[in-house]
Amino acid sequence: GRFWEWRLPVGCDFSGFFIEMLGCLAELISRASAVALNTGACSEAMLSSLAPGEERAVRRATAAHAAAERTPDVLLQHSEPCAWALFPPGRRPGVVIGRTMVETPRVPARWVGCTERVDEVWVPTAWHLEVFAGAGVKREKLAVMPEAVDTALFDPALVAGEPRHPACPHQPKRQE
Repeated sequence: GRFWEWRLPVGCDFSGFFIEMLGCLAELISRASAVALNTGACSEAMLSSLAPGEERAVRRATAAHAAAERTPDVLLQHSEPCAWALFPPGRRPGVVIGRTMVETPRVPARWVGCTERVDEVWVPTAWHLEVFAGAGVKREKLAVMPEAVDTALFDPALVAGEPRHPACPHQPKRQE
């Protein structure tokens, strides 16, 4: 298996980047030989506020990062493209992935050149892929990697028949 490092420079908090990572970390740990999470120190209060599986995954992956003694096979850098690392010769991981997004229909021009630092650019939706490609990012580098959804927590069956807000135009049809 491959040794992955997930580099998340925003810190250990409830930012969108961190929450997105939480949705994927346990699954990645189950599939890779080792996963190291590089996000900075997480406080005990923060860790204890996570769901038990998330807490275990973060503790395991941050401990793996602290113990890592080699360059990862795969580096996933989760931030804006110009924050993605440049590597000296011989120190570059085998595969370097950049995970990013924008919340507007425009990609900052300087980001396009920065995407050359990575082998792949992961974006959350097909819309993002088109926005990045339209800005000049090489289409062959782009891949849609949707955000994870905890289907145990967000299960539509758990709220079936619950009344919706009257302003919501899409009212569910009641099952007879």
